[in-house]
Amino acid sequence: MKEKIKVLIVEDETIISIFLENLLIELGYEVCGSFIKGKQCLNQYQQLNPHIILMDIALRGKINGIETAKIIYEQSALPVIFLTAYSDMNLIQKAKQVYPFGYIIKPFEKETIHTAIEIAMNTYYYEQKIKQNEHKLLSIITHMNKGIIITNHKGQITEWNLMCEEITGLTKDYVLGKYLWDVDYQLLPAEKKMDTMYQLMSTSILNMLEENSQLNKNSPKQDYTIDIQGSKKTIRSSIFVIPSDEGKNLISILDDITEDKKNEDALRNLTNQLQQVQEEERKFITEEIQNNLRVELDIIKDDFDQLVRDCPKILPACKNKIDHIHLQIKKMVQDLQYITTEIRPQLIDHENLNQLISWEVEQFRKKKPINCQLHFSQNPIHISKELTITLYRIIQEGLKNIDLHSQATDVIINIERSKKTIEMQIIDNGIGISQEKIESVHSVGLLQIKERVHKLNGNLIIKGEKDKGTIIKIILPLD
Repeated sequence: MKEKIKVLIVEDETIISIFLENLLIELGYEVCGSFIKGKQCLNQYQQLNPHIILMDIALRGKINGIETAKIIYEQSALPVIFLTAYSDMNLIQKAKQVYPFGYIIKPFEKETIHTAIEIAMNTYYYEQKIKQNEHKLLSIITHMNKGIIITNHKGQITEWNLMCEEITGLTKDYVLGKYLWDVDYQLLPAEKKMDTMYQLMSTSILNMLEENSQLNKNSPKQDYTIDIQGSKKTIRSSIFVIPSDEGKNLISILDDITEDKKNEDALRNLTNQLQQVQEEERKFITEEIQNNLRVELDIIKDDFDQLVRDCPKILPACKNKIDHIHLQIKKMVQDLQYITTEIRPQLIDHENLNQLISWEVEQFRKKKPINCQLHFSQNPIHISKELTITLYRIIQEGLKNIDLHSQATDVIINIERSKKTIEMQIIDNGIGISQEKIESVHSVGLLQIKERVHKLNGNLIIKGEKDKGTIIKIILPLD
């Protein structure tokens, strides 16, 4: 059987209180008590365990209905419906501060009382459900294995979970109410603490909270270093903007990637060493082919040439066989020349970027039905051998990817040298690379390009637009 709703009446006019009690019983409610003063109610209401309280807004005595309801709200958050007369409208504005669940205007009507109580109880039920879900969510946030920071619309921190405490060494009690940029700045290493950095951090966060800023559904991840009492950590963060009643709130998700970064750096160093060894191996192989195998083939070819000249009366059958072998040797010499050039063109050692890249593009034009244009800002471009090899290998890999995957008909390569940097763009009009492929660990060619650029402290930008093409932009410092 469904439990009756228990109603507590707080009304200082006895006749109205009795009338109200009779109406409530007639409507099927249980009246669990009645008081004429706020202080009496506060002393006893919890023992009566009401579901809802009907309270005169203008109780006589030391504390009125509004003050009584405020204390009840702070103690138990029970739903309160105010009983008021038209002359009490000035009190209604004050009553809003205690979050009443409704108002019943005197004189009472049976249907009005019933409707007000049912709506209030239904609202109270769903508010409790929301609070329970909020508690569950807060518990999940508190114990997540990622750092979670939540701010209000002003950028002040309102939530800082246990993982944030572990990552940063700062307690929740210490950071609550502080501005996010103040805490972020505090965690920076000493060498990065500058007025311009503080301005940049505060402005960036405030811009995200501005009313006209776009909500960030997929904020890019950022890696940065923090200093915990002399011990440095690498943190990866993502920031999201969510709507709130006051405006917009920020949610920042933190990961401590210090160990991952160390492993990544170790792997990157290994990759760089492998690329260096690979380049040295290429040089060694081409030199071995040039100095040994090709020399031997040239000797055999010369012997055959001499044999053909010295034996003009060789039988036709033998002569045909000798000519065939002679042609095969010539082809082997040409093939060896092609192989050594593919492995490592001799132009690499000349340190002439223009000639080397022009040669590679010309070879690409001969093999593939793709229009390839090449533009240099100046001729010749003088850079180090390491930079020359890096740009050459990147173009080599880029053209290979275009041929295999892009379905492009046109390619443009721009190379521009300034005082401090050299910039290169490879642009095609193909199907456009997807973000998924850009980030994929299986895109071996792109990974090699990324590692070569990173090794030289350069910047790499790869953008693809569906059915419009791909742009690879590389900026390398000359220092």
